[in-house]
Amino acid sequence: MLLTNLHTVKDFARILFSWKYHMLAVYLIIVGLVGLYAYFWTPTYLTSATILVLPKSNANSVITTSRDPNSFTPVNPQEINTEMEMLKSNDVLRKTIQSFLDENQAIALNLPKDQLSWLVKAVGITKKKLKQFLVYIKLLEEVPIFNYYLTLLYDSLETEQVVMTNMFTVTLEAESAKAAKVVLDRLIKVYVKHHDVVYSNVQGGELFSTLTDKFFHDLEKTETEINRLLGENQIIDIDLQNKENVMRLSQLLQDLGHLEVDISEKEDQIYFFEKSLEGKIAEIAISREMHAIPAILELDKALVPLLMTQNEIKRKYSENSSNYKNITSQIELLRTNIRTEMEKAFRTSKIELQTMIRKKENLQEKFDALRTEGLALTEHNAKLQNLLRMKDFQMEKLKLYASKLEDTKTSEERLKRDLANVRIVDYPDIPVKMDSPKRLLIIVLSLFFGFFAAICSAVFLEFIDFRVKTAADVESSVKLKVISAYPKKDEKKV
Repeated sequence: MLLTNLHTVKDFARILFSWKYHMLAVYLIIVGLVGLYAYFWTPTYLTSATILVLPKSNANSVITTSRDPNSFTPVNPQEINTEMEMLKSNDVLRKTIQSFLDENQAIALNLPKDQLSWLVKAVGITKKKLKQFLVYIKLLEEVPIFNYYLTLLYDSLETEQVVMTNMFTVTLEAESAKAAKVVLDRLIKVYVKHHDVVYSNVQGGELFSTLTDKFFHDLEKTETEINRLLGENQIIDIDLQNKENVMRLSQLLQDLGHLEVDISEKEDQIYFFEKSLEGKIAEIAISREMHAIPAILELDKALVPLLMTQNEIKRKYSENSSNYKNITSQIELLRTNIRTEMEKAFRTSKIELQTMIRKKENLQEKFDALRTEGLALTEHNAKLQNLLRMKDFQMEKLKLYASKLEDTKTSEERLKRDLANVRIVDYPDIPVKMDSPKRLLIIVLSLFFGFFAAICSAVFLEFIDFRVKTAADVESSVKLKVISAYPKKDEKKV
């Protein structure tokens, strides 16, 4: 009968009565299977702990006794997520498992075999044999027991941040209530210890100590080298000494330039003296440079009137006259005196030239000595600057590694005093109630859904019985091929 043909409750009741045994079978099967699952499946327990992430100070250490809120850095969600990932990190899980193995204990998240139901034992044995077979035919690789524990512990953990707080919860699922508490306790202890090691630089303490000593001794050597350089070269203020040396070199260079000009003039003067003294007395030429000598200048001035008088007498008298001879003898006397003075001046100029040359040589020696001293000062200054730069570098490195060494010592003290920026708010406890399966809920739901399924099965069977009469009905309704069919029995003929 179709559902559209149901007009009264009587029709519906007739259908249920007609298929009562089928309905009862469906109902009992559903409730029975669910009941078997609820009572024979191994229960699991959940235990959880709450961890508080404390703020850090600006010095990247844990909170101090200071009440100044500006000395703290607020906790952000990234730090909480970091702590959650660190708790489930491979290293923390491995250390937790190893701590149990060191005590000759296993990660007892499962129930002991004597407490397992026969169904779980059968399923476990079947899975074990199937796994051994797959390993034997090399479809699976055999997993070491340590990795098995590692996977089991990781799959049993759940972490979740508490909304609008600096806390997060960690939950462990196990078949044994006591094992859940013991394992989670051990995991949290390992996590806190691992957290302190990760956020500290204790392992670098020996390295920082070695580097601090190295740069300290290097700094001492550099300072000794600087003092030796200053002492051996009598350097007090190298910049001032360089400045004074440059000024003296500049003055000497200027004096040398003037002296070279004087020597050149003196050489020209001697050259003119030589040229003048090579000729006869009457042919002596007095240059402008010779007028710088007072005696020659005065004699030359006295010679001019005599020459004029000689010319006048020569026009009036003959050269054999007494007047002409007298004036001529006076002129020759003056020229002889001029030549004598020129010879004196020539010898004096030579002496002065030699003096100037000697003075130039002395100035050149002083200049070369000052220049050598200046080059030495420049070289010493370069060495000194390199040493000072090296000293500054070594001082910076010494301060850096000394501060890191102090940080390491602080971290060691933190580990000794068990200081960290995480605190356990709620420790795990032995769970009283199982988490799954929820037997009462499962039984209630199975009763309801079993009753509903039984009614639906009766309606479905009634529908099939009404629609499927012939082989053609089977092929059209059920979409199945009919191999053979018996003819319908004719009741009238009977």
